[in-house]
Amino acid sequence: MFLFLETYKINVISSKKRKLYMLLCIILYVMNMSDQVFRQYEWVALVNVASALSVLSEKEIYGPIDAIGDALSPSLRVEALRRALRMIISENPEKMPTSEDVKIIINLLLDEKRGKLAGSILASFALSKTSVKSSEEKRKEVEVKM
Repeated sequence: MFLFLETYKINVISSKKRKLYMLLCIILYVMNMSDQVFRQYEWVALVNVASALSVLSEKEIYGPIDAIGDALSPSLRVEALRRALRMIISENPEKMPTSEDVKIIINLLLDEKRGKLAGSILASFALSKTSVKSSEEKRKEVEVKM
């Protein structure tokens, strides 16, 4: 029912805003649904690692992020995370998440019940960080022009 109502709203919005709106709806829905699924420290780790992964999405390197979100098996999710972290080290080593956060995320991704959901949330947050930064930059540009 929720997805039907959200789909109806999306059809009214332009195609560029549609994708962002859909992503935000999914994130909000999953956060409400998974408040009982993830602990507070796991949410913190998800956000921290997603911030690191956003380095890749800023450079329009979406493959590793998509692989984390799309992987069906726990081992493929962890392998995709390893590849993404390797790319972050070569692109911007200062943005690497802490080893404790990575350990928490690996445990989440390996979990049979929560792994797929954790991977999807991680990928969604990583992709949305770029959109948020872009809108903030656009707002600053408009202020400068005025």
